[in-house]
Parts: sequence; structure tokens; C-alpha cells
Amino acid sequence: MKKYMLFIILLFSMLALMACSKSNDNELNTGTYVMELEKKQSDDNEKILPTIFIDINKKEFTFSYDVLSSYFTIGTYEINDNILTATTNDDKYYYTFEVIDKNTLCFLEQESSKITVIDKDFCVIPQNGALFKIKEQ
Repeated sequence: MKKYMLFIILLFSMLALMACSKSNDNELNTGTYVMELEKKQSDDNEKILPTIFIDINKKEFTFSYDVLSSYFTIGTYEINDNILTATTNDDKYYYTFEVIDKNTLCFLEQESSKITVIDKDFCVIPQNGALFKIKEQ
């Protein structure tokens, strides 16, 4: 009887551990992800950093990288194999990020639309591999 009881406890313990370990890699937090500057970009400290706002409930985004532009970069996104693809509502532009974890995105420049800004003195253009981390509320 003790062997069966021990087996049942062991079985339930394994099932509980398996359930806890199942995490969806595609999970993100709703919030504003701000691009981090690299040390070599220290001259850009006074410039406005690119941000992407993610709304996980509506599967919508807003990407802001040029404060002088009148174009409002808004649309929907999808995540496949830890790759977030954000497409504007007019289907003109798309931006691709690797989901590092629920608080961090990595910009994939080669898989995204070309980013141009009106005046580089005000903005930082995200380069390939730029990390975007969620802003603490």
C-alpha cells in the first residue's frame, strides 16, 4: 500500500512540475518598451528614444521613433516562434522584434521596413539588435 501511495504522490508531483514549467514564450506585458542606448551612443542621451507600446489585450501597437513626423505608426501585431511582427493599419510598414522575455524586445532591422526620420538631431534610429525594455510604471 505504501508503494502505491508513494507512486501516486510522485506522479502528482511530476504532473504539477510539468504544469508549472509550461510557459508561453510569446507572452508579453502590456506597456511601453523604450529603446536602451548602447555606450557608444552616449552622444544621443539628449535625443528622444524610440518606444513601442504593446497592448496584449487588443493585439495592437504604437511605434514612435520620429517626433517630427505626422505619421502615426499604429497597427496590429502577431507573434510566431518568438518573433513579433507589427504591421501598420495601412499595411505600408512592418517592424519585427524578437521576444527575449516578457519585458524585453530586440529590434530586427533587416526584417523590418526602413526607418527614416526627418531630423537626426532629435531622434535615435533603432539599429539591428537594439533592446527595448518595458518602462517601469
